[in-house]
Order: sequence, then C-alpha cells, then structure tokens
Amino acid sequence: MRKVLILEDNRVTAQCIKKAVYELEEKSEIFVCDNLKDAYQHTVEKRIDLFVVDIILDTSRPGDASGLRFVERIRKIERYAFTPVIFVTSLEDSRL
Repeated sequence: MRKVLILEDNRVTAQCIKKAVYELEEKSEIFVCDNLKDAYQHTVEKRIDLFVVDIILDTSRPGDASGLRFVERIRKIERYAFTPVIFVTSLEDSRL
C-alpha cells in the first residue's frame, strides 16, 4: 500500500486531489494536511511514497512559496531524497 501525503490549504482542492489519487490506486493510504506542522509530523512518523504539495500555502503573504520550502526541507531527509513530488497551485505568482 502506497502512502501519499497531500499538503493543500484549500479543502475543496485537497478533496479533489484525494479523489484522483483513489481513482488511480484504491489501496493508497492518503494523508491530507492543510498546514506545514501536520505535514512535517506525518513525514517523520510515516514513510511517504508520494507528495502532492501546493506551492502557495499562505495566500495572505505576497510571494509565499512555503510549499517549495517544505520540499526543500524534506529533501534533506535521506529517505526522501528521491521521493516523487507533484507540485500543484491554483494561484499565479509571477516570481515563481
């Protein structure tokens, strides 16, 4: 059973992503987090096989890219050095 972590601050979008993952592989164990703290906790406690990460998690901060920073941080953990990451976003930020 593959473990998938979805880090997405928008609940509707997170549920759509979760549904899409289930349609691809019903036996996946999916963790949905809407904040960095919970996502880091799952990352340490579980062995995640795929990350789906929203790039912009705090829309109130111009230029936010906390999802990118999350991935930079998990890449420093040896077991996640080559774990697949899918980036998603529904907001446009020209600096990214």
